[in-house]
Amino acid sequence: MLPKIDGQYLFVLPLPLVSPTDPKATLFGIVYAYTDAAFNLIGKKELLICKGLAYKLPSPSYLFAQGINPDLIANGLSEVEFLNRLQKIMQAPNLDIFTWSLHNLKIVDKMCTRNLEANLLGKVNSLIDVNKILKLDQYLNTGSVPNTDALYKCAKLLGFKESSKHTDLLFKLDALIYLVKHLNTNAQALLNFSLKGKQFKIDTIKNALLKGQTLLDFNTATHEINLLKPLVFDDSKQRLEALVYDNNSITRQFIYLSQFPLLSPATVLTPARQELTKISLNGVNKAFSETDIHSLKLDLNSLSIFEKFYAQLNADDKAYCKQWRSSPKNSLEPPALSCSKEFRQLVFLLRGNNFAGTLIDNELQYYYRMCQSLLMPQLKVYAKELKLLVNQVDENNQEQVMLLATIERYLSSL
Repeated sequence: MLPKIDGQYLFVLPLPLVSPTDPKATLFGIVYAYTDAAFNLIGKKELLICKGLAYKLPSPSYLFAQGINPDLIANGLSEVEFLNRLQKIMQAPNLDIFTWSLHNLKIVDKMCTRNLEANLLGKVNSLIDVNKILKLDQYLNTGSVPNTDALYKCAKLLGFKESSKHTDLLFKLDALIYLVKHLNTNAQALLNFSLKGKQFKIDTIKNALLKGQTLLDFNTATHEINLLKPLVFDDSKQRLEALVYDNNSITRQFIYLSQFPLLSPATVLTPARQELTKISLNGVNKAFSETDIHSLKLDLNSLSIFEKFYAQLNADDKAYCKQWRSSPKNSLEPPALSCSKEFRQLVFLLRGNNFAGTLIDNELQYYYRMCQSLLMPQLKVYAKELKLLVNQVDENNQEQVMLLATIERYLSSL
């Protein structure tokens, strides 16, 4: 059993409407549930739906793959309301959070920036990407990992027997809980380490800086171990600058605590594990020591979305952001003309998408025209994706046929 006495575990799964790499990525919502230390459900499993963006179409393939009925989108909360609810759920005290694929959950960062909200995930104390921990355990013990990141497939490979309708979104939580139970039984030391909170990670970084130690993380995109040589830690930004070895080359990057890196001592790579993974710890440490840090350019792509966003704002833009967070949002005046044109447009779309009732008639009509102009180029993409999807549907599976029909009708309902 995990060392949990007086707190709770939160199991949460994000449901993307489009690819997480899309600049306007948003969530259909999340499914979530609480358990005690023995993984007994507390209360019932919940679905929290977000209305998303009025000017962004969902991806038919994402809807179909996750079993999402797009007709439910209109019943969701606005993005601002959704983020407020999500903050209360995820930032509760004495809470450890399990998710699958942090990549999908990081869509929240994009939602926060376009709604001028603070870094929601940055204030979460303990969040574990179960896919990362599962893959790392398999990699350390076998030297390879299954070539799938699909939650249900990974659970089935490890003995999960239950099944449900594809459109049963809450059922996905059962697979996630099963995998955490599996890790608790088969990789308890690694799981317990991953549950260490933010302050432990800060202490680990500072200790590594002091002693010149190398740390370890796992990249779920490449399915490879990353070794880190800490250079500088910025407390105010919760940001580590480090040399990163990715099994191929050394780069200089920023790593944020809001990315929830594992930051294990690299000494977990025992001689036997180094042979399995074909990583020479001494060789990597030697390469780190021989690297000329000053001639190695910092990978600016590793900057957080928040730092990139605020770097583009002028002083008046930033002042409006500060005012936005401290005042009732439905009573704020539009940004002054001294704010940048791009920022004024962003705020206009924000107001229309979340507070349409505060717009006067001519503003509302202009907002509708903007949405229409933004949606029109997406129609062909939606239709093309839908056509490809039709060829993948099992005609003998009534559930798939009905879901596809709902996705096809969705455009006419807008």
